[in-house]
Amino acid sequence: MIRIVAGLALRDCLYDRRLFICFAAAFAAVLAPLLVIYGLKFGVVEHLVGTLRDDPRNREIVGAGNHNFDAAWFARMAARADVAFVIPRTRALWATGFLEKPGAVAGRSVTAELIPTADGDPLLGPLAAQVGPRAIVLSQAASRRLGVDAGETVNFWVVRDGAAGRERVDLPVTVAAVASAAAFARDGAFVSLELLTAVEDWRDGRGVPALGWAGEIRNGARLYANYRLFARTIFDVSRLEADLQREGLEVRTRSAEIEAIVALDRNLSLVFVVVAVIAMSGYALSLAASLWANVERKRRELSVIRLLGVPRRAARVFPIVQGVLIAAVGLTGALALYAAAATLINNLYASDYLEGAELCRLLPAHVASAAAGSLAVGAIASLLASLRVVRIDPAEGLRDE
Repeated sequence: MIRIVAGLALRDCLYDRRLFICFAAAFAAVLAPLLVIYGLKFGVVEHLVGTLRDDPRNREIVGAGNHNFDAAWFARMAARADVAFVIPRTRALWATGFLEKPGAVAGRSVTAELIPTADGDPLLGPLAAQVGPRAIVLSQAASRRLGVDAGETVNFWVVRDGAAGRERVDLPVTVAAVASAAAFARDGAFVSLELLTAVEDWRDGRGVPALGWAGEIRNGARLYANYRLFARTIFDVSRLEADLQREGLEVRTRSAEIEAIVALDRNLSLVFVVVAVIAMSGYALSLAASLWANVERKRRELSVIRLLGVPRRAARVFPIVQGVLIAAVGLTGALALYAAAATLINNLYASDYLEGAELCRLLPAHVASAAAGSLAVGAIASLLASLRVVRIDPAEGLRDE
């Protein structure tokens, strides 16, 4: 019986197609601007968040000053779910070395900052796996100044002032790769922690037997002056920063920029929700009144249906089907208008403001949510008319109005 009533409701929409089209067009006129506004909000904010997320430097937490970090501290940090990468650093004063291309003119060496790295380094990506005790990754600036490329060998050397005067040790190393310009802008070399600690030990007067560098043997556990630390996501930066500050450590992060984007997303979402609720509530009330008026206009026909034996539960489906159908057709029109508007906006403005990214876009999940919400609005708006249907007296169909 419900199927029969639903069929009658569909036929009634086709019979009063002009009125039906007006209702659906009004729904599309309300929904389409909301889709465009949300598409703009999502496109712009997602691009800004994506820009932050794609640059690993935004996830970096830089320690200020020198401290004493033991192996247990690094193990504890590495075990955290919000930490993507952590590695010790030695004192900045000793974290430099000289690089020289074999056969180059004397005095044409490059003073390079030594950056410890290991597999999983966000700045290097897959290149980090190529670094070893005698293999380094050069920054583009250092590579350009030295005139070397990946696969070539350079001479690495450091000096110290000891009791016997100035001493120097040399180590031939292979340039495994050249890092991108974004990884490190200055003259630098990404080296293994083993090589970095060897440089610190030798400059402190100690020996490094593995490299044949003479000196005293280190005794006791090693302590590190600093660290390189990257959060797993940009949204983990502020929590890590707060935890390190509670340990009394001074850090530098880009959490302010990240929080600004998060706050923008939150505020725009709030504004959109307010506008959407007001707009859809207004249209729902208008549609409810229109469906009520349609029921009143067809009281005699509906009473005849009841008189023919259609129960109340089935009869109340009549306005619900019409409300949902109006919402469905209106949704289709709104999506078509959104697609046209989004295409126009992206073609005209996206390349100017977001470097080729989509300025206005929606994900399939957003479209599904809009569809579910639209159908719900149509169903809810028809409830008042549905209650009116069940109160129609079947005997009205026998009267001559």
